[in-house]
Amino acid sequence: MKSHAHCLVLFAILCVMLASAAVTSGAIEDYPTTYKIEVREDRSAVWIVEHRSRLDTAEEENIFQQYISEFETLRDNYLENFSNEMTSLVQRASVITGRSMQAKNFDVSVSILTTATGKFRVIKYQFEWTNFAKLEGANIIIGDVFEAGLFLYKDDALVVQYPSGYAVESASPSPDETRELQLIWYGQRDFGAGEPRIVLGKPSAVPLVLVAAAAALAIAIGVALWFKKTRKAPPKAEHKISPGKLIPKTDVEKTVDLLNEAGGKMYQSDLVGRTGFSKAKISLLLSSMEKEGTIKRIQTGRKNLIVLKSESSETE
Repeated sequence: MKSHAHCLVLFAILCVMLASAAVTSGAIEDYPTTYKIEVREDRSAVWIVEHRSRLDTAEEENIFQQYISEFETLRDNYLENFSNEMTSLVQRASVITGRSMQAKNFDVSVSILTTATGKFRVIKYQFEWTNFAKLEGANIIIGDVFEAGLFLYKDDALVVQYPSGYAVESASPSPDETRELQLIWYGQRDFGAGEPRIVLGKPSAVPLVLVAAAAALAIAIGVALWFKKTRKAPPKAEHKISPGKLIPKTDVEKTVDLLNEAGGKMYQSDLVGRTGFSKAKISLLLSSMEKEGTIKRIQTGRKNLIVLKSESSETE
């Protein structure tokens, strides 16, 4: 059930979430939800979450146009909720890493994208995270903010873009795909603590023999420090970031929770009252959930009975 719900995940209060900027043809286009982290040379990062879903009919396009109109009137509210969630996240990461951090330049947008293959709903959240990566010598290290790891559902893709002038010295785990200045991982994937971890360095013209000697010395020092560290009691872990907290609860998940509380069934009109969403938004949300196989709508007189797919399957 979670994997179906996450296909339409919203990065705050909206109905679907977004991903990375448009890319050339390839496997990443098969993943409707993409998380893109654009790391800059000053170690700040722009986070972009984008979700695309196809508009198959004129009716779906009209409903979504209505949703766009409603969204514009409430955009400031959505933006405030999103900024509060991300500010809290960055503050927790600052405590864990010991680096001063700030979340700023928040933005949210909803639009319709027209391509050669059709029209798509596009919902996009983004913000800037200062001091996101750390500096070790001349290297930029990405990953210490993911102390508890990270999780990608089957319809997710993660894109880490690094600044020009740098090369990837190591990446753990190995990416599923590499492009110019980009490392890409596809879901479903459960990253370990501190992952993905990426070490960026600037290419050097130092002779290879000196590079090898320096690497051997670094390894020797690292092993000595590791042995020294293992003799100490581990520090008390506090304020860990749960990977689930990277993404606030979505409208789809809220709807599924309400259906579960009601025993798996609820009339559409009751969902409008319980969620506080408009009729147009609920209609759009349920259409997407039905298409994904999460729920089924059953006509009972003048009302629509909304049934979780597992419930529906049992009664058929």
